[in-house]
Amino acid sequence: MRGYMTSGESAVRERPNNTLYIGFSRSTGGPLRRALGWLIRTFTGGRVNHAFFLYRDAYLSTWMTLGANVSGVTLVPLREFRQTREIVHLWKPVVGSLWDGVRALHDEIGVGYNFSGLVGMAGVELLRRLGVKRPVNWLDDPHRLFCSEYCAQVLIRAALPDVGFRARLRRVPPATIDPTMLDALIAESGIFAPALGDLP
Repeated sequence: MRGYMTSGESAVRERPNNTLYIGFSRSTGGPLRRALGWLIRTFTGGRVNHAFFLYRDAYLSTWMTLGANVSGVTLVPLREFRQTREIVHLWKPVVGSLWDGVRALHDEIGVGYNFSGLVGMAGVELLRRLGVKRPVNWLDDPHRLFCSEYCAQVLIRAALPDVGFRARLRRVPPATIDPTMLDALIAESGIFAPALGDLP
């Protein structure tokens, strides 16, 4: 598919001072994409329906996004990403780095999307609204990831200071974390700073 790279870890090598950001967006593309985004935001009660990573690629001389998209965990140029999504929040770690988490999960790049897990999130959100504290995603595919699930897995493995953030993440199974929940955890953590102003 045009614009998508699935070549593996060589495409996400770190350069000195190369910040890996985490972002959250809402769908602005065609009717189906908009409808799915609206459904996710309605179920989660938030402003975002997608989670991803962003960095300036020194080899390609362009900004790239990394995340679980409909084609799986893929790299997409930022200019193409913006054609169908509006970035609502962007965060960068105040200390530490997220790259160790990406490296730990480099085998996930190119793996297909967790569609069944995404469908299962509807049940998770319903159970949360009914007061269930630790709902289970019964449709989760353990061999695939959806967007916020992938980002949570990366954050758990990232080189971040131990201030309880990763411990809070570990208490919530990644297959039950939605973009709004993950965005809120990051905003409350104290170890990330808003970074929308860093975008070109």
